[in-house]
Amino acid sequence: MALAAGAAWWTAESVRCAAAAPDRSAVGQAVAAADDLYSRGETAKLYALLVEEATKHPVADLLWRRARAAHDLALVTVRPVCAAKADRTAHGELNAREEDRRSRELVDQDKAEEKKKLVYAALEDAKAAVALDPNNFACHKWVGITLSDVGDFEGTKVARGRRGGCRGGASAQCG
Repeated sequence: MALAAGAAWWTAESVRCAAAAPDRSAVGQAVAAADDLYSRGETAKLYALLVEEATKHPVADLLWRRARAAHDLALVTVRPVCAAKADRTAHGELNAREEDRRSRELVDQDKAEEKKKLVYAALEDAKAAVALDPNNFACHKWVGITLSDVGDFEGTKVARGRRGGCRGGASAQCG
């Protein structure tokens, strides 16, 4: 009788866990597609894929990959100069040197804002990945990398404060 009750519990528990778990084949396919895009260096496509897939299947393997893609995209983000610049230059309203200076400032400001959004999104994704799978080294790796990126915007002291408590043997190194 006890054996039958134990088997019934195990079956009910496995059914409940299977219903709560994401589709493993879909996650595996998404990871394979993401790794393929990463190996080909198609960062924008990779990030778009991972935004879609990690929204459908929020698992650690997709979230840390999305953090990596956001980090990589932040490094290469360049916005084109707006069309208004070309119109004003064509009409000769501003001299070329002044126009170039102004357009560089606008592009740099836009680039910095987009980079900041990507860096903070990467940090949130990496933290969520650690929360989902604290034993996955890649999740922790990307928390560290993205904290370093946040330090570029906030300064090292603030970024260190965001780090939170350290565990294990690394506590002496974490301050």
